[in-house]
Amino acid sequence: MAAMGAGNLAGAAVASYIERYTVGQIAVGSNLTAGVFWIAAVMIPGSIPTMALLFGAVLPVGAFNVIYGSMYQSAVDDSLLGRVSSLTRTLSSVMMPLGGLVGGAAANVISSQGVLYIVGGTHIVLAVFYLSHPRIRSLPTVVDADEAALAL
Repeated sequence: MAAMGAGNLAGAAVASYIERYTVGQIAVGSNLTAGVFWIAAVMIPGSIPTMALLFGAVLPVGAFNVIYGSMYQSAVDDSLLGRVSSLTRTLSSVMMPLGGLVGGAAANVISSQGVLYIVGGTHIVLAVFYLSHPRIRSLPTVVDADEAALAL
């Protein structure tokens, strides 16, 4: 957990270095990287390599979260920003315990490693989906994101 927390924090810290890329490119790259690192963390034995790979798996996710948050803050009308932010945070907060419950139940049925492979595979599937979806792929850079560019 510490390696993942540190990776998330490091990702947030380096987000400004990747904002020159489009949001679509960042969505694809961050999920593909996270998936590969996540699966490698399960496959490669040893505590140190696993911690390093989990750090690397969540670093791009932390960076993408900052980019995504910046995008919707710059694109959503100021009069609606509070509602959009509270809805996004509420839904995320509601899903966390549900995800823990489902993940824990699945681990009892298929194994912890199996669940972790599914998490990594889901990141890769998301990357492929984002890559194949023309609207997501064509999202602008976060600096250029506004209501018109996002068709809001």
